[in-house]
Amino acid sequence: PELQLLVRAMVQILVIELLAYHTFAWASDVLGDPSCSHDTAFARTTIDHIRADEDLHVGYLQCALAELATMTVRRTDGGTVRGADLVVAASRAALENQTGDRFDRVLAYRLAQVRTELEDHPDGARLTAEFVDSDPISKSDRRALRAHLTTSLRRIGREVRRFEPKLV
Repeated sequence: PELQLLVRAMVQILVIELLAYHTFAWASDVLGDPSCSHDTAFARTTIDHIRADEDLHVGYLQCALAELATMTVRRTDGGTVRGADLVVAASRAALENQTGDRFDRVLAYRLAQVRTELEDHPDGARLTAEFVDSDPISKSDRRALRAHLTTSLRRIGREVRRFEPKLV
């Protein structure tokens, strides 16, 4: 059980790191735009430093999980389990954790946070209207966000599979 928990944690962190990688690429584009950022060079440089740090984490996790996937693990009862089976199970659990009911709960919570922050902004009503077309978020907006996340997770799955075909 301890190894399963460790592998699940490693895969969950890898998924988060890969999602962050795509978010940093987006942030670099947005904050590199002079209409959105006063100091575009500073913004991009800062994001690039963070991305470089994240690259180390992603590389380590990908390597460790790929290594585990090639091994056979001995259980405490003397039996064995393929490392690939542990990694695949953890990968499926991590991807399921990023979608479904949890996605809806996290989305509702984050949208409420954004709305609260925008209430104090001088142009908050307009920004809120631009941010979400309806309040609460409409089913079509939620479907669009879920579709975007699913597309991102598929890209992440392809990135992970590139390192070990048995993963995901």
